[in-house]
Order: sequence, then C-alpha cells, then structure tokens
Amino acid sequence: MNLELFTPELSLVATAIVVILLDLFIRRKGLLTAVSLIGLAVSAGFTIFMVFCGNGPQAIFGNMLAVDNFALFFKLLFLGIAGMVILFSVDYV
Repeated sequence: MNLELFTPELSLVATAIVVILLDLFIRRKGLLTAVSLIGLAVSAGFTIFMVFCGNGPQAIFGNMLAVDNFALFFKLLFLGIAGMVILFSVDYV
C-alpha cells in the first residue's frame, strides 16, 4: 500500500490536532491563524509535489481514494478555499 498518496490528508489531520491543542493552552488566538495557514501550506506543498512528481493515476484503500490530476486539482481548490475562510474569519475570532 502506497501511503505517500495520503500525505496531504494526514498533514491536515495533524494540523487540526495541533490547532485544537494550542487553543486549549494559549491566550493569543492570532497564533492559531498562522498555524492553520502553515498547515494548509504544507498540505498544498505535498499536493503540488504529487502533481509534478507523481507516477500517474493511482488508487489506494481498495480504490476508495483515487489520486489523479482531477483529484489533485480539487484538493488544491479546497485548500485555497479553506485558506480564504481562515483569513476572512480572523476578525471574528
């Protein structure tokens, strides 16, 4: 099983866990915005790496996760949307 195809999602989960734990212990909530955006950038970096250095269309987990150019485009699109949502919600927090 090639778990390298799952690295963008794993980095997002790790970022979510870090942000939740930081929210419990810090008082400056602006730091959460920076950590969230860094986590999104790391995930986007893994996705862009797969776009340029990928081995073509592949699937893992019994063909439940397909990684092709179509899927990578939408991963980048949703990462960009998530980044904009985080930036627009800074004043709310």
